[in-house]
Amino acid sequence: MTAEELFERYGNGERDFRGVDLSGVNLTRKELNGINLQEANLCGAELLDTFLGQANLRKTLFRGANLDHTYFGSTDLSGSDMQSAYMGNTNFEDANLTGAKLRDEVVPIGWTILRGR
Repeated sequence: MTAEELFERYGNGERDFRGVDLSGVNLTRKELNGINLQEANLCGAELLDTFLGQANLRKTLFRGANLDHTYFGSTDLSGSDMQSAYMGNTNFEDANLTGAKLRDEVVPIGWTILRGR
């Protein structure tokens, strides 16, 4: 799926994009709050200054993605793979990171970051 198609469908009220391939797309400075990208492929994607609050990102792949200044407030990121993703000033306030892979470590079960940097 292209970024343009995602933005058009999201703008028309669609929120369920489970399993889509968005690898390498540019989602910079977009507001995609409440989106369902469960099991989506966002490897190598640009998410600089992107808002993904209250989203379902369970088991989503973010390997090599740019997550600088990305907002994941109250988002479910359980089981997601963020290894080798750039996470400068990323906000995980009240996000669920249970079982998420951050760099080369797995987040312990039940662990939630209130605020990340």
